[in-house]
Amino acid sequence: MIYTAEKTLDELGDKVQADQKTKIEGLVKELREVIGGDDLEAIKAKTEELTKVVQEVGAAIYQQAQQEQAQQQQQDAQGQDPKDDDTIDADYEVKK
Repeated sequence: MIYTAEKTLDELGDKVQADQKTKIEGLVKELREVIGGDDLEAIKAKTEELTKVVQEVGAAIYQQAQQEQAQQQQQDAQGQDPKDDDTIDADYEVKK
């Protein structure tokens, strides 16, 4: 889970809000410290907490991407004019 969390932060970069990034980094640090011990319940708890936060970040990024895509499609649909598609409607004859 530590690898997944760090990879997610690396791949998403600036898309992750600063407070979420700080929270994930803190949880990764805490989980690494807990892994060094023998308390299995603490390891499970920290892993679940980190998993939840990473999933929330992923869901937020996915939702943001969907909204941006919907806005882009809406802008494209509004910007298209059937008369403005560079198509020429003309009659022609095929010569042999």
